[in-house]
Amino acid sequence: ADATQDEVNAQVTAVNEAIAKLVTL
Repeated sequence: ADATQDEVNAQVTAVNEAIAKLVTL
């Protein structure tokens, strides 16, 4: 749990994109 804010933002973005792809199926 020592991630920088940029790393956290990148992870959140990746999750959001994955969710968006699932929602649009």
